Amino acid sequence: MKKNEVSNANYDALIIGGMRFQNVNACTHRMTEIAELFKPYCDQVFLLGVGDGEESGLYNDFEYNTIVYPKTTAQWFSFTFSSKKYLSFIKSHPNIKCIVVNGSIPSFPTIKIANYCKRHRIAFVFDIGEWYTSEYKLFKKIVKDIDTFIKMHWICKKYCNYIVASSFLANHCGYNNKKNILVLPAIVNMKLAVKAKKQNSNSVTLSFVGTIEKNNLKENLSPLISAIESFNGSHKLKFYLNIVGCDGENTNWITYHGKKIYSECVNYVAQSDFTVIPRSKTRKNQSGFPTKLSESFLYDVPVISTDTSDIKKYVIDGQTGFLVPSNTQEAFVDCFEKIEKEMLNDSRYLIKLSCTTKEKNKLKIEYFESEFGLFRSKI
Repeated sequence: MKKNEVSNANYDALIIGGMRFQNVNACTHRMTEIAELFKPYCDQVFLLGVGDGEESGLYNDFEYNTIVYPKTTAQWFSFTFSSKKYLSFIKSHPNIKCIVVNGSIPSFPTIKIANYCKRHRIAFVFDIGEWYTSEYKLFKKIVKDIDTFIKMHWICKKYCNYIVASSFLANHCGYNNKKNILVLPAIVNMKLAVKAKKQNSNSVTLSFVGTIEKNNLKENLSPLISAIESFNGSHKLKFYLNIVGCDGENTNWITYHGKKIYSECVNYVAQSDFTVIPRSKTRKNQSGFPTKLSESFLYDVPVISTDTSDIKKYVIDGQTGFLVPSNTQEAFVDCFEKIEKEMLNDSRYLIKLSCTTKEKNKLKIEYFESEFGLFRSKI
């Protein structure tokens, strides 16, 4: 497709990824965000995700369809290597002139889709939200590792148009090599109705919503939990942590709530004084961007986060939360002491911090519309 050919025509766009629509995941938020940015320029924007079965409907006013997420070995092979279902959908919608494929789709079908786009003068955009890792074992792990290598070292280098979640990934894809790259952090923009927050001047409620990956590849809660136990043992102000999404042993300060549906997870976030993002500076964390940061800001809840990826661009220390230098017990204790000092000086500190978070929230889709317009014009 010639440069700017898409920009000057009415066309449909297709967003392909691992998003779910019955049980919303992080990919759903990201790909819907991209669809929202395309919406002013398109007749229609379609979403093609995954589900327990083939389904269709409307999500956030976008027409969506799903293919079956693999449960059997045969389905897994088909999902990993076949592009048939994707190409069938594309062929049945001839007005699609731009296709965005998220990195949650395996490499082999992604390359086949890109090749089809090239042959049929359809703009191809690759969206990459993190550096993928595998929790599979034996043969599946080998296949997944090969898939990730191709994705990160071939697909991320071969094409022209990329949407990436972080500056780290922009540099990896060739930001300085005249590629057309848009840095777009994960943004949640669909707000649900939530319960009113209760204020308590003698305690601070923290929440962590998510699953803990094997070997703590993303978040590691151990230093945070140790910090809470250490701080609470010697201070009048008490910190309480709600952990939603995984199981564990409850203590006086820590409560595990297990897996919950999305609306319940959101309520735990909205009821918090702070959400927490305890990540170490690994390649996976430096390349990704936590959806839970934007989600917390959406409900005016400040964030306590370690300094990874591009988080420091959005967490303004003391205004929209606190940025801690490392995922260690000492770093979190220092942070708790700062919060305690502020609360002793001002009984309305937490209320004011929530208001400031709302005012200074830069993780809103409107802040990226101008950059997206420039990106789209170069496709």
